Amino acid sequence: RRLNARWDRRIIAEIRAIVRTDESASKRVQDLSEYVRKEGLPVPENPEPLPPIDSDDIRLVCWMAVEPTAPTAPEEAELAERARSRL
Repeated sequence: RRLNARWDRRIIAEIRAIVRTDESASKRVQDLSEYVRKEGLPVPENPEPLPPIDSDDIRLVCWMAVEPTAPTAPEEAELAERARSRL
């Protein structure tokens, strides 16, 4: 079976129960390894590496615009008070 294939609900439930316990990480790994061996689940194949990229492959990394929110009534009153006090 493939790693992303649909597994039986029983298998999913058992794996979730193993990884969500309060046991130490090494104990959870040991329990998971034993369960995988007991069920005969296949080892996933290593994925093919992606080809290298260069700067010509990058079009846009990130773009974001930020706008201030409109002031609330109490904030508007405070701003007006500050403006009057400066006069």
